[in-house]
Amino acid sequence: MIYLDSNYIVRCYLHLTSASEHGFLEIYSHDRHLLKAASFFGLKGIDIISSHEG
Repeated sequence: MIYLDSNYIVRCYLHLTSASEHGFLEIYSHDRHLLKAASFFGLKGIDIISSHEG
């Protein structure tokens, strides 16, 4: 089981909420938890590292 710091959770929530409310459709990050949560805010999470590989 993964335990996340409450400050981390709040930061992710603020980033995702802000992006969603300002009309963004995508969010770029390499944070797997943030990317996974993006769909719950109507966003497409794009990994900045793996999207440039290969």
